[in-house]
Amino acid sequence: PGSTATTSPMCWPAMPRFRWCAASGRSRRQQRIPIWHSPARHGLHYELQTRYWHLAEGAALARDFPDIPIVLNHAGVPEDRSPAGLDGWRRGMQAMAACANVSVKISGIGQRGRPWSAEDNRAVVLEVIDLFGVERCMFASNYPVDSLVGGYDTILDGFKAIVAAFSEADRRRLFHDNAVSLYRLP
Repeated sequence: PGSTATTSPMCWPAMPRFRWCAASGRSRRQQRIPIWHSPARHGLHYELQTRYWHLAEGAALARDFPDIPIVLNHAGVPEDRSPAGLDGWRRGMQAMAACANVSVKISGIGQRGRPWSAEDNRAVVLEVIDLFGVERCMFASNYPVDSLVGGYDTILDGFKAIVAAFSEADRRRLFHDNAVSLYRLP
């Protein structure tokens, strides 16, 4: 089957030597547009990894290229769990969820310096599923990076506990069917 995706982070690093495009807004989107024609021509989807403060730009790209399936990685990176941080993340996720061509991988949501727990991550997981619907969400692993906050079984069991009340069909979509469909797995 070969590759099904192309990927690139969309972020604005604080250190100038790591910057590869204009700071923000339309000029930044215009510089990125050529790469957005290739996935559509080749039947690929696009894996987007970005911090929540760039999600509005991600949504603009999704609207500009509605024929390209986009997978948002790490649930939009809700790393700032303060009320203000979660409000910013929520606004960005609402913008992304409004784009029918965007799906989301729920992974990499551990918090630095805290052991992974279902209690700490339940609200984020359920909000993502509420915004995107079960049909556009999938659980994923972020190993080995996630080993900094918890064991693989701890995280997987946490995801299972969070959606334990969901129907069997919805749990199957989240843990299997959506990924099989998107990644065109046998």
